[in-house]
Amino acid sequence: MFRQPIANEISLALIFKVLAILVLFFVFFAPSKRPNVTSEVIGTVFLGEPDTQTGTQREGTARHD
Repeated sequence: MFRQPIANEISLALIFKVLAILVLFFVFFAPSKRPNVTSEVIGTVFLGEPDTQTGTQREGTARHD
């Protein structure tokens, strides 16, 4: 590949690191691991769940500064 052995070692180390990062990414962030994001879920997170007794919205878990 390269003429100098140190260049070979560095390139192999970088290739190994990139492959390790890709494997970890797909193990932890694969599409099957992602939650469903629907308009109802987003509304519940930002607005809170509706209060059935008063008909108003309860505060959600998001912070509104």
